Amino acid sequence: MNITQTMQTQAATLNQSAHRKQHSAQSDFATALSVAHADSESNEGKAATSSNSYYTMMTNEGKTALNLDNHFKAAANVPGSTALTKAVLILPTKQNVDNLSAYSEMKVKALLAEHDIPFPPKSITFDDEGKLILPKDYKYKDELIAAFEAKPEVLNAVRATIGIASQYQGFMESQPFSDEMAMAKDEQARKAILKKYSYLFDENRQRPQTLLSFLEDGRMSVVSG
Repeated sequence: MNITQTMQTQAATLNQSAHRKQHSAQSDFATALSVAHADSESNEGKAATSSNSYYTMMTNEGKTALNLDNHFKAAANVPGSTALTKAVLILPTKQNVDNLSAYSEMKVKALLAEHDIPFPPKSITFDDEGKLILPKDYKYKDELIAAFEAKPEVLNAVRATIGIASQYQGFMESQPFSDEMAMAKDEQARKAILKKYSYLFDENRQRPQTLLSFLEDGRMSVVSG
């Protein structure tokens, strides 16, 4: 394989590898959760749902209105949830990150109120194996863990938000490389671009951690740093 073919292969695979190592467990989980529900003709499919559970999401099938309540309940195997009828992948886009963030904030606030937890932790994230990480000094750590266990669909929504946000960050980080490679006119230019962005290919480089940051009133934001 000559240098041109090698560089083209590296460029084609960068978006899959550049952000993989640190958040592999989160990304895998987010992909597993990225399964939407087609409208069902069954009684379960006709069950009444709150209109604020529907969000317009960008998927592999285009722009789709998804009922995220049903989506995350089914992913958590909550009894009575609508059966999966077809797979739809939620793409790592800014719109999807914003929608998942809004949905997760709403659900975490409701969970705290339901379990009489006065305020959220300062942050929520997950380790490389997908294990929940809360601040050590969070006073209501045990209560929140128990609340998540009682409603695993809320924890799944939080996981998916972090996972999709992490994937989106990875794509954005590598986008300048992809853009410049697409515009390169010759092999010399491609060599220069590869050298410029060689750090993207380093599997051992430290990557930003993605987490959910909370204010005491429950307002939430996605933070990478």
